[in-house]
Amino acid sequence: MDSAYHSGDRKGDGDAPVAVGSTPQADIELYAIGLYRANGAAAAYMARERARAFAGVGDQEGAAVWEAVARSVQRMSAKAPQT
Repeated sequence: MDSAYHSGDRKGDGDAPVAVGSTPQADIELYAIGLYRANGAAAAYMARERARAFAGVGDQEGAAVWEAVARSVQRMSAKAPQT
């Protein structure tokens, strides 16, 4: 995730700024789906590592988003058929 995604000056549709802290749950779920499909069981770990990296530089909003992604991946993983 690049800094433009989580910074306070990012833009939404048109020129209206997107409010910090407004990552919609639907966006979190979509990212979690992609991460899980691409990385399987490792996806939750990868999301938590990203959350730790954001927290390590003081970006609590970014850390919270990535923790939400990790929780979403865990829910998907729990529902996935076991092979």
